[in-house]
Amino acid sequence: MPISLSALDIALHSNHPGFYDSLAPGTTSSLIVGDISALYRWKNGQAREVDLLDGYTFPSLEQAHDYRNTLSSVTIAQRLAMRIFCRRPMRSIPLLYDICGDGFFYDLLNP
Repeated sequence: MPISLSALDIALHSNHPGFYDSLAPGTTSSLIVGDISALYRWKNGQAREVDLLDGYTFPSLEQAHDYRNTLSSVTIAQRLAMRIFCRRPMRSIPLLYDICGDGFFYDLLNP
C-alpha cells in the first residue's frame, strides 16, 4: 500500500521530530522530474545530518544531481565496475544514500 506524503509528514513529525526538523523546505527547482516531483516539493532533503535510517542521508535535489554529475565523469573502467557491482544505472540520483554509496536511487530515464 503506497504511503501518502501527508501521512509520512505526520509520522515523521510525531515519531522522529529531530529528523523532521532537519528537513529543508520544499523546492520548485527546474531539476524536479517525474515521480519524485511531489517528494521534493514536500521537502528538499536534509538541512543537516541527522540519523534516521542507520546512517542514510536524504540529499537535497541539487546534491542528488551533483552526485549523479560526479559519477558521469568517471572512466569507462570505473563505469563498468559500477555497473557490475552497484547494479544501478549512471543516470540515477540518490533518494537516500549512506557514506559507502549504498542506498535507494531513482532512475531518471526509466522510473
